[in-house]
Amino acid sequence: MPKSVHFSCNQADYDLAFTSNGNELGIVRKMIYKLGTVPVSDYADYRNFIESVVNSDSQQIGFK
Repeated sequence: MPKSVHFSCNQADYDLAFTSNGNELGIVRKMIYKLGTVPVSDYADYRNFIESVVNSDSQQIGFK
């Protein structure tokens, strides 16, 4: 079972949660935007946040 993740920065929060129920796998993705703009001073943190979100969204899940 993949691990659930949470990423946060001043502009947004992101959650990726996995649950299992018998043979079923549940996946919930949630992005909450807090601000509509990114100040230059926050750009590096926002870029790291977005890279983390993209990497977690692109993971492959295999089933047996």
